[in-house]
Formats: sequence, structure tokens, C-alpha cells
Amino acid sequence: PVFFSSCFRRVKAQLTSHTGVHANAVRGGVTTQYGPDRVEEFLRHNGLELMVRSHQCVMGGYEFFAGQRLVTVFSATNYCGRYDNDGAMLCVSRELRIAFHVIKAKARSPFSSWSIADNPTPPRDRKVMPAAAGAFQA
Repeated sequence: PVFFSSCFRRVKAQLTSHTGVHANAVRGGVTTQYGPDRVEEFLRHNGLELMVRSHQCVMGGYEFFAGQRLVTVFSATNYCGRYDNDGAMLCVSRELRIAFHVIKAKARSPFSSWSIADNPTPPRDRKVMPAAAGAFQA
């Protein structure tokens, strides 16, 4: 099995100084962080071009790592009602081209269940959000 936890990011110096595999101190050392060298090694060993991961809040909805060989995608806007982050969907065409559809937190917040105290279901008469310009069309 492959377990991929957190990647080193945020600070440019970390991209060159943190290689290999390390305990994730931010999460109490119970998870593992992998450097860009390990991402490259995994992709090369398995004949892959890109690794996609999720379940980590990134402010723009998606975020690249390891020379754009790994991407984190997070679809929940305004996570837990306090992060004001955008969400994103990764669209893959039949030709295996990728595109991102970003859901802006500000545009989505009126429909967020976090902003409706007594009713976790958005009202039926909600507006339909327009598709993002240039988004992948199936």
C-alpha cells in the first residue's frame, strides 16, 4: 500500500532543504512528510507523470508541489466556516489533459451550510453558479 501524507511546502527554503521522509511535527509526529525527491522517485518508479492528493485545505483550491508533479486538490470552500479558502475540482479530459474549476469562497458563501445556523440544507431557490471561464467542458 502507498500512504502519502503531507508534502513539504509553504517556505521556499523547505523545498530544497527537506528531502526524504520525515515525521510530521505539525501533526504530532504521527504522520509522515515526503520531500520532492520522494515524489519524483515514486512517479518514476511507477511510470506516472502526476500524483493527485486531497484532504488538506489549500487556500486557492489546488496547489502544486515538487515541480508541478504533485497537486493537492481541496473542494470544500470556506472550510469549517473559518478559513475563507476557495475550493477546486480537477477535470481530466479523455486525452488526459487536466484543468481546474475553482469555486470562489466569496461567491459560494451564501449557500454554505456553515453560514445557516438552523438549516444545514441550502434553500431550494438558490441561484445556479456560472461555470468558470475556460473550465473544462465534458
